[in-house]
Parts: sequence; structure tokens; C-alpha cells
Amino acid sequence: MRVDMCNNLLDCYKISDLKDIYVDSRETTFHFSLSNLPPGTWRLHRYRVYPEYGSVLGIWEQLGQDKDTSVREDVEYMRRICTPRIEGEKIQCKEGTLNLTETLQAHEMRMIVLSR
Repeated sequence: MRVDMCNNLLDCYKISDLKDIYVDSRETTFHFSLSNLPPGTWRLHRYRVYPEYGSVLGIWEQLGQDKDTSVREDVEYMRRICTPRIEGEKIQCKEGTLNLTETLQAHEMRMIVLSR
């Protein structure tokens, strides 16, 4: 891993090397217990960005780009495709407590929205 300073990350690394800049590349599991909620059915939405879906670096690498993305069609494609994956499900809250277990892939970002 390089420790020198770069004005632009791509001046120090190739796109194909960026996945190696992270210290830990294991998945991580989180457990949540939400209490004092009204019992009943809740709607859970997950908004996910991870290397295989929605990640601009992943798409950029798939397009075979280096430092410059000058092809207008590639830029437009990245704008359209680099959006979070949305997953939804209904879950039950029993006795005022909702328990969630979420496992995130390495380099994944996730937003969870609960609604009635």
C-alpha cells in the first residue's frame, strides 16, 4: 500500500488496483435490535452499492478505462447505471422489538429504511 500523498488517487493507482487500497476485504455482519416500536408489519427497503452493482469504480473498470473517461457515451452510461440496488421486504415486529441482521460485502454501502 502506498502512503505518499496524491492530488488525484488515479495518479498513484490504476483503476484495477483500487480494490487493493482497502485494509480489510472481508464481509461484516451487523445485528440491530430496535425497541419501543408499534407491533405489526413493517416495510424494509435496502439501498445497496457494492463492487458488483452501482459502484462507479466497478463500472469504470468493466469499461476498460484508465485515467480519462472522454467517451461521452461511457460517461452517460455510468450516470445511468451507477445507482443503488433496491431490495424490499415485509417484516414483523413482535412485542415492540424488531431484530435485524445485515451482512455487508467488502466495500459495500447500505442504507436501510423502515416504514409502516
